[in-house]
Amino acid sequence: MKLVAFFLLMLSCFSANAEHLLNEFYKQQLDADAANKQAIADLLKRADQVVTGGSNSADAWLVVGVIRAAYAKQLGVSGLSELKQARDALNKSISIDPSWQDGYAKAFLARLYATVPGWPISFGNKKRASGMMKEVLSANPTSLAANLYEGQRLLEAGEIEMARKRLSVVADATLPCDCAAWSDALREQARRALVTLD
Repeated sequence: MKLVAFFLLMLSCFSANAEHLLNEFYKQQLDADAANKQAIADLLKRADQVVTGGSNSADAWLVVGVIRAAYAKQLGVSGLSELKQARDALNKSISIDPSWQDGYAKAFLARLYATVPGWPISFGNKKRASGMMKEVLSANPTSLAANLYEGQRLLEAGEIEMARKRLSVVADATLPCDCAAWSDALREQARRALVTLD
């Protein structure tokens, strides 16, 4: 019985640590001076350690996927293999718990499909991105991440009024976790996008 209790405690520590890393990552995003390649590489190393340390949870794989995608962006064209690894980590998160954080992993993966180059360079696919966003929003209409990323996708597609509607939902939304910086960073992205509409 003690062994089971210890195991459950360790799993909860891994999950809290993973969520904490993502909150730390988004805190850096709010502070542009801290969001450099080395800081992201350090966070990615810590996120990878959570997964290699035994955590096979939706949040641990989400953290690896999000931070690895940011690291790939810092690397530019040489980061294409990192992007594919980010996609794989997000798919693992989705396979474990597609509803975690209101479908965050699927919404983020859809955002990647909408923004990365398409075949033969990478895996980008705008049609797939749109379908995935619809799935997340159907299951979680008030999802902070899905409304933000769908709003950004619609804005890029020139669908201004629909983009405004989605981005406006984000203004009052929060993530279902103790992660203020993460929520704040996403709301700030929505605010910046809305400013471009005025």
